[in-house]
Amino acid sequence: MAIRFGETHGRAVLTWDEVELMRQCHDAGMPVLRIAKKFERPRRTVRNVLDYNTWTEAPPRRSAAARG
Repeated sequence: MAIRFGETHGRAVLTWDEVELMRQCHDAGMPVLRIAKKFERPRRTVRNVLDYNTWTEAPPRRSAAARG
């Protein structure tokens, strides 16, 4: 049985794209509360993503053909 993490985990509520965008917004200076409202997620969820407490693995790379 494979270990599931990230988008493939059964209880995941975010995608790798959302996680990356949250981190980019924070790097650009957006406050945590504003990011939480933008993505309609609890502030604690966003804080955990930004602090790498969750979503710590690198996202799987998609091939150029898969991206379209």
